Amino acid sequence: MLGSRHRVAGFAAGGTGGHLVPAIAIADAIGKLSPSCEILFFATSRPIDRNLIQAHGYKYVPVLSYPLPRSIGTDALLFPFRLVLSVLLAMEKLKRFGVSVVVLAGGYPSVPIGFAGYLMRKPVFLQEQNSVPGVASRVASSFARITFVGFPEAAKYLKGRVVFTGNPIPRRGISGTREEILASVGLSPQKKTILITGGSQGASSLNRVVSQLVGKTDWQFIWQTGRTDFVRYLPLSRQEESSVYIFDFTERIADFIFASDVVVARAGALTLAEIAALGKPAVLVPYPYATGGHQLLNAKAVALSGGAVVIRDDELSPQLLEETVAGILSDEEKLDSMSEAIRCFAHPDAAERIANIILEEME
Repeated sequence: MLGSRHRVAGFAAGGTGGHLVPAIAIADAIGKLSPSCEILFFATSRPIDRNLIQAHGYKYVPVLSYPLPRSIGTDALLFPFRLVLSVLLAMEKLKRFGVSVVVLAGGYPSVPIGFAGYLMRKPVFLQEQNSVPGVASRVASSFARITFVGFPEAAKYLKGRVVFTGNPIPRRGISGTREEILASVGLSPQKKTILITGGSQGASSLNRVVSQLVGKTDWQFIWQTGRTDFVRYLPLSRQEESSVYIFDFTERIADFIFASDVVVARAGALTLAEIAALGKPAVLVPYPYATGGHQLLNAKAVALSGGAVVIRDDELSPQLLEETVAGILSDEEKLDSMSEAIRCFAHPDAAERIANIILEEME
């Protein structure tokens, strides 16, 4: 255990699970290494942020923050004034809660908290998940004491001290055997199982294609639609021949990755870390509008190792997806080699490494 004096670590992240979950993994590791360190999270007022933070037992503090405007207009003109206001309010909250160290993990809530921490001369740390950092991370890296990166390629876009750790993910326990997990959602252990996930937000183009395959192959599907498309596609699960379990969001994603034979997914950094940790062959369909094309670069890095096959979003079709998945499932040697290759992107000790460094820097 490092240190025993009381400290308060303020985490800022949100907007998507891809930012919050790595932050929670680091917070968990800090809590284990230094139980006296109090932890709280600054995030948006969106229910997905609040619920995820509170589900892990952490104090949730809503913070005023605004996305960076993508085009010229009223929002762009007002943004500097809104930023100043949000930073001032963030400074007040850091002072009120006695925050002694700030840890940023991306998303627009990290901007005001990061600036506030810097102006108040608090140690600021940054964790960047993607191969191509967004604008906020590039700016924050200039005043962060250390930036921890999930992909080595990210370093060339960042300033200051950069440490490659891989992406931290929570140490999730698997709730049972493959047979037990599949049975718990009404699926058969005898069938090849394909996990479809577009992340917490879902992926509309992927969902449209998958909807045309459900019930038309010998496979069964575990399908995360995201909240927007959930109601639209849920009726497919009620068709007797469909062999599909549909959900919008779950804390059991590790169970479902473990129980699957192939994962079809976007190429967000967190998703890749989860798949790699369990060594599952992947078909990746990168989100085409990701900042700096980072999802395509993430996916290409994994594909180059042999752990995944990449399909571009504008080329995705039911026929191509079915042929690609079938080509993997029909070759046991390929399944094994892809599984071994993708495990190279797993960094199970990333959260502990980051937590140790932060605590040492705080001494």
